[in-house]
Amino acid sequence: MWDYLPLDQISSTSVCIDLPGHGESMFSGFMQLENGVEELAFAVLELLEYLEIRSFNIVGHSLGGYVALEIKRLNEACKKVILLNSNYWADSPEKRLERERVASLAKTSKSLFINKAIPSLFTDAELNKKDIAKLVNTALDMTPEAISAISIAMSFRKNWQVFKPLKDFYIIHGLLDKMYLEDQPSEMLFSKEQVFKIENVGHMSYIENPIAVSRVLQAILSN
Repeated sequence: MWDYLPLDQISSTSVCIDLPGHGESMFSGFMQLENGVEELAFAVLELLEYLEIRSFNIVGHSLGGYVALEIKRLNEACKKVILLNSNYWADSPEKRLERERVASLAKTSKSLFINKAIPSLFTDAELNKKDIAKLVNTALDMTPEAISAISIAMSFRKNWQVFKPLKDFYIIHGLLDKMYLEDQPSEMLFSKEQVFKIENVGHMSYIENPIAVSRVLQAILSN
């Protein structure tokens, strides 16, 4: 996904990681679904240890943001956490039910689910038709078991509203991102310097406006 952003223009060395079950990274299931996001975080930390990376900032999009929060909790070597179209609060009961439906649908009708879900993440599906087709083809490589297990695992993630104050945390979200706006609690845990809002984009801001996203990343990481 990070190919959409001009990472070479950001003054940081970038390590782009396929989470288990995504891209070319295998998924063997979770030992415990309720700890699934934590297990994904340990997989990332294992790779960083292998690469001998001792100090780092982390950017996570959507699910990646939840994993980034766990990494921050688990490892003091993690400095800045940037939530890109992600959030820091726990699922509502309604959202949990929705994730359970997704998990079930992924097992029975993976293709149908993917072809409906991905276009809904964009502000203008017609304008981003080529990108949607690319994302759909990539998502179809995921196994139904991975989609289902990860969906349920996300519903068990921690509520970061209880961790105060949230220092070294940053949020980048699209003003038209329904996934962020629904059930959104107060942003009072953050200063105005920690929250960046991008106009006219939804959940896929890094595709819909990669220049704006890269400028914000540069501003955060160079500070």
